[in-house]
Amino acid sequence: MPIKILPLLKFNLMKNLIVLVVLFVYGNLLGQVPQAFNYQGIARDANGTPIINTNISLRITLKEGGTPGLDVYKETHFVQTNKLGLFSLEVGRGTSTVGVFQDINWGSGSHFIQIEIDPAGGQNFVPMGVAQLLSVPYALYAGNANSPWQDNANGIHYNSGHVGIGTNNPLQDLSIVGNDDDGAGRFYFSIWNQSFSNRSLAALSLSAGDNVNQTSLVHLSETYDFSNNDFNDFGQLNSSGPGLVITAPNTVGVIRFMTNHAAVTNAPLERMRISSEGNVGIGTQDPASKLQVTDGDVFIENINNGVIMKSPNGNCWRVTVDNAGALKSTAITCPN
Repeated sequence: MPIKILPLLKFNLMKNLIVLVVLFVYGNLLGQVPQAFNYQGIARDANGTPIINTNISLRITLKEGGTPGLDVYKETHFVQTNKLGLFSLEVGRGTSTVGVFQDINWGSGSHFIQIEIDPAGGQNFVPMGVAQLLSVPYALYAGNANSPWQDNANGIHYNSGHVGIGTNNPLQDLSIVGNDDDGAGRFYFSIWNQSFSNRSLAALSLSAGDNVNQTSLVHLSETYDFSNNDFNDFGQLNSSGPGLVITAPNTVGVIRFMTNHAAVTNAPLERMRISSEGNVGIGTQDPASKLQVTDGDVFIENINNGVIMKSPNGNCWRVTVDNAGALKSTAITCPN
């Protein structure tokens, strides 16, 4: 989408001989990298009456660093006003007298535009004033030979090093640094798919090597209807490779599983954890054995299943109950 900046600039020329109202519009022009931007103006006399259907000439100067600044580009245009006094031109496509438009280094600092006019259509230009370009057309900067960002068929690319957001010393290909105590500003990376399709989702995909298998962090839309809506509005972590590895390698590291939230604090509630010793606790944060269940039961519903234990001689037994609730054991082949 074009970037539009619409300042209304009013200049007096030769004791109010002419008044020019200027409208800047940055937009996409022809070509992959537009080497021009649109400029429109309305020429009026001292009484505010538009100068209509008249051939006028303009000289456009682009300055770097302020006023007087450095003239990095200058060109002239010969245009005709319409019945409203409006004229249009493309800065960068006039007759150049200083510099080359494509060589302007838009990223080197602030830039200004100076307008001069000869209402008679000649070369007797009179300065109208100078205004800062508050925003550089993005494609112009990206396509500049002095910019590390370069245009391609799918957008832009950068191959010259690390990119930093909030830091001038990025240590990775992309480094984002912030200092936000609270609020949405803490979400430094956001992906939002606005589609409401029944297959809509947003994903962050990771791959390495041959790029055949991928690990994805996915959030499905509320309209996602695969598998009878079992997963709509769910987040998923999945891998198309051999599996997933979840690690907490610190010597006191634990893995916690949390759902719902506490009524008072609104903090999520821990339901299960794997301790640094490898013990699994359900309902406890300090499991004392390989499996500990606190404040709950273990329910085995299938009557053919039970608890398998190994006897001292190496045989395995499945312990179940009969209809009277008495324990019974059945010899079975030990699980592999």
